[in-house]
Amino acid sequence: MKKDGVTKLDSIGEIFINIHSLFKEPKKSKREPVNFESCDPSEHFDKNSAMFIHDLLYISGPISHKELIEILKIVFGNKILNKVKTLLALLVSFDSIERNSEGLYRSKLKKTYFDYRFDIGEIIATFRNHLLKKYPERIYGY
Repeated sequence: MKKDGVTKLDSIGEIFINIHSLFKEPKKSKREPVNFESCDPSEHFDKNSAMFIHDLLYISGPISHKELIEILKIVFGNKILNKVKTLLALLVSFDSIERNSEGLYRSKLKKTYFDYRFDIGEIIATFRNHLLKKYPERIYGY
């Protein structure tokens, strides 16, 4: 996007405000849970899939694009996940996640977007213990 792309509406600037409005506020919890299938980034390019990717990064700690794809394939099956790169770029542009010089992604937020109805603390500990045992240098990655 050009520096004046929002005021002169270049191709990205024209849709920026609409995209920004999708991501600026966390999704409010409803009485019924979000349909898990609606978070599948191989099928959907929307707020739910982007927020789910954020939450995976929050839960897992600093991970690479390849590792994120591996997790998504375990969760949703062996599908084509071409939209993930674009969803990651959107999450970076909205300051929800960041990528360091080594290509590791992590959440910049202090909580998940979705309100999970179970304790995610043990899941976070499991992911981070595994990654830090395998990649101890990642603790200093940020």
